[in-house]
Amino acid sequence: MDGTASLVDGAGNAFLRGALTSGEWVTIPTVFRLRLTGTGTVVMDARDSLGVETAAVESFIIEGATDQIEFPYAGDNAVAIRITVTGTATAEVI
Repeated sequence: MDGTASLVDGAGNAFLRGALTSGEWVTIPTVFRLRLTGTGTVVMDARDSLGVETAAVESFIIEGATDQIEFPYAGDNAVAIRITVTGTATAEVI
C-alpha cells in the first residue's frame, strides 16, 4: 500500500486523500489542505461539475520545503483539481 486512500462522503462521492500525480485530475472534498515538499513550483487548476476548467487558481513556489501546509481555494463550484509540479516539488491532499 502506498499510503494513498480514497474517502467517501455521505452522498457517496469518492475523493482522493494522499499524494497527487502531476497532471492528473482528482476529486476533492469541499475543504482541504495541501502538504508541499521539495523545491520547485506547484500550480493548481480547478474544474467544476459542468467540466469548466480554470487554470492556475493557486500557485506556490517552494524551496526546500519539508512539511509546508497550504489552505488553497479551488473556487466556489470546484469539484476536482489538477496540479502541475516542477523540480522536486510534491503535493499531497491532507
